[in-house]
Amino acid sequence: MPIPTLLFLSHLTQTTNMEEPKQPTEHKTEEQGNPSFPSSLTLLGSWASSYTHRVQLALKLKNLPFDYIEEDLVNKSPSLLTHNPVYKKVPVLLASGHPIPESLLILHFLDESFPDTYPLLPASPHHRAVARFWAYFAEDRLGPAVAAVFASSGEDQLAAVARFRDELRLLEAELSETPSSANGSSPVTASGSWTSSSGAAPTGWPSSRRSPR
Repeated sequence: MPIPTLLFLSHLTQTTNMEEPKQPTEHKTEEQGNPSFPSSLTLLGSWASSYTHRVQLALKLKNLPFDYIEEDLVNKSPSLLTHNPVYKKVPVLLASGHPIPESLLILHFLDESFPDTYPLLPASPHHRAVARFWAYFAEDRLGPAVAAVFASSGEDQLAAVARFRDELRLLEAELSETPSSANGSSPVTASGSWTSSSGAAPTGWPSSRRSPR
């Protein structure tokens, strides 16, 4: 069954009613050590990072075993700084020790490395483009809108909530109007993990433009 609507607001505990993912394909021994065919997956992330949640969701949908290391975003570990020296942010996926930063890049990697286990994007090139558009929408519009809610108070917060609802209406309209693809789900709902990040952050945290991705 398709991923639930507005998945970016869901927690990983809400995925129990989804279609059971296929078991991951075993790879040949000679491929071990190649980051394209990882023998182990380790995720550096944070409970406060919705971008981390996006990757966790993708890993669980694909039924891929992985280790998780919780990062302190105030006192970042040497491992995080070593594996993402440019942006110094979570999430970072270590694929057989090879670092892959940025949540959307990680999703690309997972879908290409494990194409037979719960594809994160539709098969149709057009539907894939639509899904990527809404992933960009989540990054560019939805994330800043919800971050503004947490970063404000009083009348400013009420105005921010109204703006956030306006952005949600755009996505809801697309969800109601987009026809289903051949596999029975729309390109938006079928790629829910691509739009699963809202950029939300607790009060006092940096804006989504600087938050972990």
